[in-house]
Amino acid sequence: MYGYVGGIVKIDLSRNEVRSYDLPLEWCRSYIGGLGFNTKILWDQLPPNIDPLSPENIVVFSPGAFVGTSIPTASRCEASAKSPITGRFGTSNSGLFWGFMLKASGIDILIISGKAEKLSYISIINGEVNIRSAEHLKGFDCWSTADSLRRDYGDVEVASIGPAGENMVRYASIENNYYDAWGRCGLGAVLGSKNVKAIAVVGDKPISIANVREYEEACSEAYSRITSYPLFNLWRTYGTLVASDAYSSQGILPAKNFQYGTIDGWERCLRENLHKYKKKGISCISCPIACAHWVEVPEGGYKGLKLKDLEVTWVLEFGAKLGLTDFDKIMKCTEVASKLGLDCCSSASVIAWAFECFERGILSMDDTGGLRLKWGDEEAVLKLLEDTAYRRGIGNILAEGVKRASQIVGRGSEKYAFHIKGLEIPFRDPRGRWGVWCFGYLTNIRGGDHLRVRAPVELFKLPQPKDEYWLEACGVRREVIDQLDMIEEFKSRAFINDGEYINIPVMTVWSENLISIYNSAGICIRPPVLGTMGPTIISKLYKATTGINISPEEVMKVADRIISMQKEMNIAMGETRDEYRYPDRFYDEALPDGPNKGKKLDREVIDRMVSEYFKLRGWDPETGKPREEKLKELKIEHSKFY
Repeated sequence: MYGYVGGIVKIDLSRNEVRSYDLPLEWCRSYIGGLGFNTKILWDQLPPNIDPLSPENIVVFSPGAFVGTSIPTASRCEASAKSPITGRFGTSNSGLFWGFMLKASGIDILIISGKAEKLSYISIINGEVNIRSAEHLKGFDCWSTADSLRRDYGDVEVASIGPAGENMVRYASIENNYYDAWGRCGLGAVLGSKNVKAIAVVGDKPISIANVREYEEACSEAYSRITSYPLFNLWRTYGTLVASDAYSSQGILPAKNFQYGTIDGWERCLRENLHKYKKKGISCISCPIACAHWVEVPEGGYKGLKLKDLEVTWVLEFGAKLGLTDFDKIMKCTEVASKLGLDCCSSASVIAWAFECFERGILSMDDTGGLRLKWGDEEAVLKLLEDTAYRRGIGNILAEGVKRASQIVGRGSEKYAFHIKGLEIPFRDPRGRWGVWCFGYLTNIRGGDHLRVRAPVELFKLPQPKDEYWLEACGVRREVIDQLDMIEEFKSRAFINDGEYINIPVMTVWSENLISIYNSAGICIRPPVLGTMGPTIISKLYKATTGINISPEEVMKVADRIISMQKEMNIAMGETRDEYRYPDRFYDEALPDGPNKGKKLDREVIDRMVSEYFKLRGWDPETGKPREEKLKELKIEHSKFY
């Protein structure tokens, strides 16, 4: 095969059995790879009503179709299972080098089922797969686990769980070596339930290219597009931290569990301060952007702390959401959470819930084991991270996630538990700047999250028109829209008045589809890619790499197929229309401060937008269930489960 290595490996831990299969060629055209392959596997093999922490759950890893090539940013690998935090289709994406090595081992899809009798790790060394005892790794943090396996095997790539995964914290992550992760949806808890401590992989199998000349031309075009993006150098310098300034200026920080949109001292967390900590940029394999930062604390109590950090998610979650306004304290929280194997967004959210409940007298020091919970106290944050990972004291409640934790505590604490569909929501307050991204928190297949939808063009500095929900202020030049790699049918409906506004429901469908293709092809979603790489260049790259001729329209239909299958699975797992809503605070309480003071969301209007979104997808506008004619159009065949 071209572009693919042609291998599926299924590990049945209960039987201590490893089986290999050939990758069906028809899957390549229908699902492309990565997220698409994972969706197909779970569609065929995962019963909807199982306990996510039972042996019946399945974990699937698939590198994107472009991983293993020199296509710019092609490093991403998707991991999927039924989520223990949401009870729905759970999926997460990670870069660096692990997915590359899995594919270099001759594996396009790795499936893990059952449960090992004792704690184990999986070694995949040049295609040879073994299940080995990990009793000596029990209790190790993720970084120590990677250290140990690298001493044994050399320069392997390691996916591992920490104490949080071993103790089945419902939002435990799978850490990707030391500085990346499959963070969201609790997939680390699923591996923990299967007694899998780690997966160590290395390989040297090359990727065969179907048409080298066309491939080189398409790669060159992709590289030129990405590096010519107007804000490329800004992203290369500051990475995602550019959002810290934007959110601060708009007053939409998640300050103190979304009580406020601003926070005193945040000027210390703006991008202009990055140079005091940053030593160099870091990139995933095959990436020209290098948006990540290698940082070091220069002074103070954490002097000498070094790691990859100060990306905006960590800064806003462990920072503004918890009242921390110093990079060094945020870096320490990042280090501890990464070692323990805890998802940043969920960890910060459940701790913020506990802080607000303590502030309001719902939780007392009797509940916290004598620990005083105070905004901006990193020692309290670090203690709760440890207690959560080991399920000690109140940490045993926090380990259940904010939805379940609030139900356990009761006493009105549910009012301060901020999640959508059971998944804790991250850092942007929708009240102050509504748009495609915030609407996407509701439509996201995996729940309240920011990484599966984003408009490919936006001018965030523009204020949103007052009381406007259907349109987002855009203001890009007509020539920018004309150059955008976007199917004309969508482009003509997504942009209003020559780009003055974006039609939010239409653009949400488009951008969800586009990012699903990215996660299937294995490329990054950063704006230099999102603003330049669409279905036309992706179809060129795919044809040149694999030899499979697929049109831009067919590329986007693959995404439509993937998302409709995921939606069908979610409904079978219990999802209802009522879950498509923000927590009450965002509708009932106006922002109390900042330039968008006084704004709040309108339930009725947003609910109508959800119906329109369902309609645009070919789903029932009331229930959200994909219509049979839509499934037939997408050539989705029912499995024995869905």
